[in-house]
Formats: sequence, structure tokens, C-alpha cells
Amino acid sequence: MAATNGERVEARYYERQGDFYKCLLCPHGCLLKPGDFGRCGARRADEDMLVAYSYGKVSSLCVDPVEKKPLFHYRPGSRCFSVGGIGCNMRCKHCQNYAISMLPSGKKRTTYEDPWDLVSMCRGEGMDCIAFTYNEPSIWFEYIMDVLERDAALDLILVTNGYINEEPLRELCAIADAVNMDVKGFTDSFYMQVCGAHLAPVLRSAEIVHEEGIHLELTYLVIPGYNDSDEEIRAFCEWVRDHLSEDVPVHFSRFHPDNEMMDVAWTPVETVLHCRDIGIDVGLHYVYVGNTLIEGADDTVCPECGEVVIERLGYLVDTVGLDGSRCSKCGHEMNIVPEERKQSEKVADAQHQDHRQPHRDYERYHRDHPDASASGFLQPSHRGSIRPPHVAHRAVHHVLRGPRVSAAGLRYRDLHRGHHEPRGAPRPEVEGEVPDPVRDAHSQSAESYR
Repeated sequence: MAATNGERVEARYYERQGDFYKCLLCPHGCLLKPGDFGRCGARRADEDMLVAYSYGKVSSLCVDPVEKKPLFHYRPGSRCFSVGGIGCNMRCKHCQNYAISMLPSGKKRTTYEDPWDLVSMCRGEGMDCIAFTYNEPSIWFEYIMDVLERDAALDLILVTNGYINEEPLRELCAIADAVNMDVKGFTDSFYMQVCGAHLAPVLRSAEIVHEEGIHLELTYLVIPGYNDSDEEIRAFCEWVRDHLSEDVPVHFSRFHPDNEMMDVAWTPVETVLHCRDIGIDVGLHYVYVGNTLIEGADDTVCPECGEVVIERLGYLVDTVGLDGSRCSKCGHEMNIVPEERKQSEKVADAQHQDHRQPHRDYERYHRDHPDASASGFLQPSHRGSIRPPHVAHRAVHHVLRGPRVSAAGLRYRDLHRGHHEPRGAPRPEVEGEVPDPVRDAHSQSAESYR
């Protein structure tokens, strides 16, 4: 659990150097004097400690299809509870979520959600999987660790730029189930010019996630004239094959003009299809195209016998040839995590943990909530975790109100038919990237634009 001091939460991974703090969370290694913020906007130097400034500050909430992350081989056809915060440790000129990732600290409107409450909202939506996305999740390190500590049975998805140091990344891997990582280009000059970062730490992060046995998929946003040469695409695909595995899924997504790159044209559909062909020619088994609707282009095909095992068009998913994680025709292992296997394993582990440590959970909650009632306060949830009953049924509509939109294109209020908001409920101000059904009709993986 993150250390607290009043209303502040102490950051992890930093050291004091004289009158300065050196942040050790990501490769930037910001050196901060009291009053300074880190490049990510999520770290603030106070006189007595480095503060996790963005802890619990939620900008965006939505229930998404898992394919939107994009994750095609992880619980295909399922949905997840998606959460966004504020800040980012890159400065991508093409970022579509710049409203929550780049505005100066203190100017982003958010609502604070205690880890217990976030878990409650997720479970209240009937979700057993939570995804940290929309902005860079690794800078939310302390909050993510605390949320998963509250409910170890939740599956955890991270949609990340991979710009994080090895030690905190391995700690996140200990609780993560799936990662989609952006490889935004395959030259350091591109990263420096467009993203304000370096390529090598991202590649190392992908290797670490793969080494740790976490399900990994990669997204490469193809930007005309910047990172779309045949040589660069081929070098990237060969690196995936040689340093990770030919079974790691790769998504080549179309760029659309946004933020500081409004003068760059949409990526031609033919370009992403050509990138896909290069990946297949190099020997990658699972190569997909994003932000376009082409029948057959995003189907999952068995590399052994050529049978189509999953058909996809946009977010429409039809599993037609899978037996668990194997091709139903030839029995080839497909590097697919089926929903039923993943959750049965995760719930069993979490129930075992909760059975062994209920009193520690009780004490931990009361350390966080000193005014809580001392009797009858904790109860087991339906997934075996322990949480306070007064937040056990809070729904997302208590946080986001009005015409918010789900990934399926439903008005947010339609997502909660049958729920009634109490009279006088607060109306917290939230801003950020909320899924748009019109854009999503043309955009398979909106998060790849970050």
C-alpha cells in the first residue's frame, strides 16, 4: 500500500540528492527541487518527499471491448472496465488524448476515486477485468498497485508506451495479465523528434514483459513520411521475431491527423496492408491492421494449417475454430488466452490469498479510512475479495453523467438502464478522451494514437 501523509501519497522509486529529488520511475530520471513537477506531471517535489501527485485522479471511465486496447489474443470477445488518469512521460506530437496527457498540472478536471471505490465501480458494472489506458498508466504506479491489492481477482490490462525502468516494470508484471505496448517507430531519431523520448528503453520493456510471461501485443502506428519506410517496418518485424517471438501479435494502425500533426494526411489503407504483408513475409504469425474495416484483414488464422479460428470486423468477434487456446482443426497452440481459463485461474489464486489474509485486509482498510465503523464493515465479495459494503454497489453512473458514450456506441445512460441515481448526487467534473461511436466506426484501436 502506498505511504500517505495527510492527503498526499508518497511516490515510490526516487532518491534524495542534496536539495533535489531524483525520480527513478522512468528513464527520464527527472531531477526536481521542491515545487517542481516531473515531465509526466504525475510527480511533485515537496519539501519532505516526492509526491504521487496524480494518485486517484480519474479523468475517464468506460466499458470497452478488449479488442479496442487492442488485444486480439487475450480473452477475445470480452469487455473490460477502462480507466484513464492524467499526465504522460512522452510528448507525442500526434497524441489524440493530449487533453488529459499534456495540459499543465492542476488544469485537468478530474474526480478522486479511492482504490476501494474504483474496484466497486468495476465490479458494479459486472466486469472482472480492469484496464488502465487513455493516458500512460505506468506513471500511476502507486495507484495501480493499490487497486489490485484491494481485489486480486481482477484481471489487469496495461496499455502503455513502455517508458518505465526495469524494477518498477517487473513489479507491475507481478500483478498484470496482459499488456499492449506501443512501439511508435523503430528509430531513435523518430522517438526524439516526435515523442520526446528514446527507443531503446521501450524495446527493453517489451523484452521484460515477454520474459515475465505476461501476455504481450504490440501496436505500431504508421505515420506517412515519418516511420513507414519498408526498411524500418522490416527491421521492426525482424526484431519482434528475433527478440520476442513470432507468436507475439503485432497491430499496424492507421494514423489520423491530431494535436500538432494536423498537417499530416491519413495513412493510406494500402500502406498498413503492405506493413502487414512485410510482417507475414518476415515470419510473424499474427499481424493485424487497425483503424480500418477490411473483411478478413483482422481474422486470426492458424499458422499451422491455415484455418480461420477467429473472425473479426471492427469490434464484431466470432470464435469459429478454437478449442480452448488451440486450433480446433489441427490442435496447434495459438498463443491465445481464453476467457474461461484465465478467470478460473485468477479467481482461485485470489480466493486463496484472501482466505489467508482477511485480517490484514481489514486492518489495511481501516488504516486508509480511520473514520470507518469498527463493526460489520468488511464483507467478502462475489469474487472472493474483501471490500467495504458501503461502496460495494456504487455504479459508474455516480461518477460520469450525461451523454457519455460506450465503445459499443450506446449512450452512457443506456448502459445503466435500471439504475437510479440518488437525488442530490454529486456531479464531479471529468474531462478526457471518451469513446465516440462515430469515430470508433472507423477506428478499431483508438488507444494506439496516444
